[in-house]
Amino acid sequence: MNERISKHIDELFMGVEHTRQAADIKEELAGNLQAKYDDLLSNGLSEEEAFENVISGIGDIKGLLGAGQIREVESAYRRRQTSSLLKGLAITLFVVSAIPIIFFTTFIPSLEIIGVISSIGIVAAAVGIVVYAASIKPEKYKKGDDTFVEEYKEKVTGGDKRQRLRGAVSSTLWLTVVTIYLAVSFMTHSWHLTWLIFLAGALAQNIVMYMMGDTRRVGKLIGSTVWTAAIISYFVIGFLTGQWFWGAFVFLVAALLQQLVRLIRIWNEV
Repeated sequence: MNERISKHIDELFMGVEHTRQAADIKEELAGNLQAKYDDLLSNGLSEEEAFENVISGIGDIKGLLGAGQIREVESAYRRRQTSSLLKGLAITLFVVSAIPIIFFTTFIPSLEIIGVISSIGIVAAAVGIVVYAASIKPEKYKKGDDTFVEEYKEKVTGGDKRQRLRGAVSSTLWLTVVTIYLAVSFMTHSWHLTWLIFLAGALAQNIVMYMMGDTRRVGKLIGSTVWTAAIISYFVIGFLTGQWFWGAFVFLVAALLQQLVRLIRIWNEV
């Protein structure tokens, strides 16, 4: 990172309480300014002009870092995260809702009605969770200008159009994954294998999010992708060959690959 930008950011955060949200803001600000700085240099601006341009585009960072303001941002962030987690739980319940019907229909046909009632109950609970998740989600913030501070407030409350698009694509992807899972499972009755479709869905989501420009936490994205691929490979090798012991070496390869990627990123940043 440019030393002047790094020093300026350190000065801005001097005296700020070391909270998780403050650390996230600092990390995002650093990445945002460096990306804009590099872009301005590539467009022909001098280093001084690029530096002054990115610094002037920060906005009222002191206001954002104020005790009251940062608590408000943290609250909005937590509510949005909680809302997202609850929606994920609801999706899981929608998938699990098929299990009671399958179980009673397969093993205790005379009590099939219990399976039906149980499944309806699980679906009802999932719907209730979705409604509650929507009620606690913070209102979308409309930015007043193009400064970092305004863009950050918009992003945290879910008002960013790119973020909403990624959310829509992600939910559509998982709806597709659930549909494929249920269709394949009912057609093949291989429930002990078809759950791997969800791991494949997680891998696909990482790839799609990266392609859509969600590179802010590229390290975590690469790490989760590598380990998801490793888990899929381990079970595929195990089920196909029966060599579960040797299949475990997949995780060693994943660890080495992740470390190699980390070293390459550090090398490029030096």
